[in-house]
Amino acid sequence: TYKIKITRSKQLDRNMPKLVDVPDYSRILIHWGDVEVDAEGCILVGQTSGKDGFGRSKMAFNTLFAKLSEAAAAKEDISIDIVKG
Repeated sequence: TYKIKITRSKQLDRNMPKLVDVPDYSRILIHWGDVEVDAEGCILVGQTSGKDGFGRSKMAFNTLFAKLSEAAAAKEDISIDIVKG
């Protein structure tokens, strides 16, 4: 389980959800992307997934980010559980 903070991404020039306190890793963001190469070590989201990647990724991200932003504004703790699948 890792804590998520909303932080400013210089690379994307916008606020993004970032995992914090991950041993041996930094700059792990949750963001949109269609294929594995888009991840660059981050977590991608999509409304659909298949052998060729994700579908409607920006829509999925925008929905998730709105919920995370609302929780952050309410000073709620935000976390994500990473499990081996």
